[in-house]
Amino acid sequence: MPWCYLYARKLLIQHKITFTEGIYFEDINFVAKAVFFANKITSKNDISLYNYLVHDNSITGFLTKKKLKTYLQLICY
Repeated sequence: MPWCYLYARKLLIQHKITFTEGIYFEDINFVAKAVFFANKITSKNDISLYNYLVHDNSITGFLTKKKLKTYLQLICY
């Protein structure tokens, strides 16, 4: 989940890390690349920076064959 991290803009630009448009679960590649290229990763567990609402019409709210195929291709790449 990309929203639970803070990213250095320089890192994203230097390694051309962007979201891939037109696919489901585009955040998987984004986070994997950011973590791979990061020189330093830290965590801060005692604060809340983000709140979100889950609803039935969201991408992850229901599974289709196309979504499953895309997800498996991304994690097995």
